[in-house]
Amino acid sequence: MTESSNDQKKCNPLALPFQGFALALSFLTRIPSGIAPAWQDRRVWSWSFVFYPLIGALIGIISCIPLMILIKLRSVETLSLLCVFFYIAFNEWITRFLHFDGFCDCCD
Repeated sequence: MTESSNDQKKCNPLALPFQGFALALSFLTRIPSGIAPAWQDRRVWSWSFVFYPLIGALIGIISCIPLMILIKLRSVETLSLLCVFFYIAFNEWITRFLHFDGFCDCCD
């Protein structure tokens, strides 16, 4: 038996969506998933693509917290600049500068 067929037999078909979510979470963010997905299995990678929009929505929701605080305070203008800075800095940090790297590649 080859190594890839052994990995596919180890993966429980019912666990594939959960492993795909864990793989997408650990690939797109710095958040540790706590699960060691069988990343060699192509089925896990296929399931991970399904969860990319959900992970993006989670990142967007979490990163909007400073902006929601700004809406409540909205009296100090310097605070607005700091909130925008932290919004961009958090997005770049949580995604491991994935979007910034793509932007820099476009500028080459």
